[in-house]
Amino acid sequence: MKQPRIVDAARAVLVRDGFEHWTVDRVAREARCAKGLVHYHFTSKWELLAVVAGAMRRDRAERRRGALAVGGAVGLDELWALLVAEVESGEHSAWLALASSSEHAIRDAMLVQPSELRQLAQSLGGALDATEFSDETLAAIVAVLDGLQLPLVLGQDREAVREVYDRFWLSVVS
Repeated sequence: MKQPRIVDAARAVLVRDGFEHWTVDRVAREARCAKGLVHYHFTSKWELLAVVAGAMRRDRAERRRGALAVGGAVGLDELWALLVAEVESGEHSAWLALASSSEHAIRDAMLVQPSELRQLAQSLGGALDATEFSDETLAAIVAVLDGLQLPLVLGQDREAVREVYDRFWLSVVS
């Protein structure tokens, strides 16, 4: 990864302060480096945010696969706990802020990669005793998981959202 300290700082500022308060100055302070060093490594704030978006995408995919690797209903419970933790930490709100960007580089960096879908399929296969998911089904599952986090961000009742989550997985295995 290109300059991980700066990327980590940019991500921390985004999660903590939100997109509207994210600045290269704040990133430099968080990274404990000169603003010029940030500009030296990243030609624009959009390039840096695209790198952050890619890192977030990879991390989210890895955490989700890890939760599902437990297998069975326990894996789905682990995944639910992860989704809730992402909302509570502000990580999901940061993800949504990046998703609302009109910058193509950021949106491109957020696109789930085919290799990530294949890895998710392997994890799901173990968790659900299923062996095959189409790329379209996997992409839909990723979208549904992201979508289930939105009501949590908006403060809806966690148990009601959990019920929708459980019904979703029942429909997947049916």
